Amino acid sequence: LFIVSNCQDGYIEAFIKAHHFSDIFEDTECWGRTRASKGVSNKILIERNKLNTPVYVGDTSGDAQSAKDAEIDFIYAAYGFGEVSNKDYIAKIDSFEELKNIQQQQKEIESKLSAKKMDTAVEISDGVCRITIFGSEENKENVNTAMNTAYQIVKDNYLLEVTFKSA
Repeated sequence: LFIVSNCQDGYIEAFIKAHHFSDIFEDTECWGRTRASKGVSNKILIERNKLNTPVYVGDTSGDAQSAKDAEIDFIYAAYGFGEVSNKDYIAKIDSFEELKNIQQQQKEIESKLSAKKMDTAVEISDGVCRITIFGSEENKENVNTAMNTAYQIVKDNYLLEVTFKSA
């Protein structure tokens, strides 16, 4: 996880230290360092950390706009301070714990499928757990392996979707 904010330099670091979050967040960026919009700060952080499919989590329409400006998906943190139109987000969460659980489930599915020699990307949003399998033959056995592995982790909480991408 990463933090992008429109705050002064040093504020995020103080927040992380005060709440003992140093083991949760890998990097941060803010207006106090970049003197740029959140959208630009997002792009700087994404490039610096070589992120492939980042998602911005925020609680205001300004956060949704910054994700749009950075050309990344947006998850609405409904427990926050603002309102966001449902057309502006790919998923909505009602607690920070929910976000951590989704991230943990995605990593667990990817890890278990990797152990079965499957190269995958997993995305959980909008009530769907999407598994993309790279470089494996599209057959019933591989679909069943992916579906059964994911189901053991997410149970009935999400619709499961499996797609294949060739190299």
